[in-house]
Amino acid sequence: MGCAFLFLGAGLSVLALTGLSYDPLEILDLVEPILVYKFPRLSREEIRDMLQLPVADLQQTRFYQAVYGEGRQEGRQEGRQEGQLEGHQRQVRMILRQLQRRLGPVTGGDRERVATLSPDDLEALGEALLDFTSAADLAAWLAAHGLAAPPAIPS
Repeated sequence: MGCAFLFLGAGLSVLALTGLSYDPLEILDLVEPILVYKFPRLSREEIRDMLQLPVADLQQTRFYQAVYGEGRQEGRQEGRQEGQLEGHQRQVRMILRQLQRRLGPVTGGDRERVATLSPDDLEALGEALLDFTSAADLAAWLAAHGLAAPPAIPS
């Protein structure tokens, strides 16, 4: 680990002796990805401390910005997926409450079949259930949408 920092320090010393100007952020843009891959168990803060950088410098690097952007994108995607799942679950619960109010208790098998419906099919069921008069109407609707009840097992 010390070799990498000695090499970096030596490189910066050579640049200083030659009189060439350099932007520390440009050098950090080159070195940071190498350090992150070389030391995957170190946190961002530990790398920053080893390089003796202020917090702002590390956050200004292209590498940090790219990783931060990827993380935000993944977070948004996960949030959308969780929101869609939660919305579907709420829609299922609402339809089941409406069915129970209209037809009385809904069997476990019918509950499971309703829970497997897509959001569009749930919406269609929500409209259709207004015309249901018995559990047979629900069974027929589910069968028409490919969710027929399994055949009864003879005793």
